[in-house]
Amino acid sequence: MDVVVLVLLLLQSALGVLALLRWRKALRPSARFPTSLVAAHIAVSDIATILWVVRLVTDEVGWGWAALGVLLVGNGIGDLVLAGRWRLDQATSGAWLKGWVSAAKGLTNPKRRVGAAHAAGAGITTVALLVACLIG
Repeated sequence: MDVVVLVLLLLQSALGVLALLRWRKALRPSARFPTSLVAAHIAVSDIATILWVVRLVTDEVGWGWAALGVLLVGNGIGDLVLAGRWRLDQATSGAWLKGWVSAAKGLTNPKRRVGAAHAAGAGITTVALLVACLIG
């Protein structure tokens, strides 16, 4: 299970990079890009992956729990990016929850398959990492 989690983390990273490249390409010139938020999402998610590798190397489950905690923070930042992206694309503002729900619905758009896979994969990866920590 530990190796499966590592593969999922690496796949998530690859999907995230691909989604980011597509988003930057499609961005309107007048739109603001949330560089610091996206950078934080990437950095925190990468730290979670590094912690998981440390868990694999040391075989100490504490590193796995640390990776899970950091990954949850990364997922939260990713949700902010998702809702913020929707607001940028739609040129709207409003409550975070409304933006997130609209963004989640927007992921059904065939043009956003990579983003949808990245968003869904976040949950799958998090649950897999939790299970791996629990079975220890």
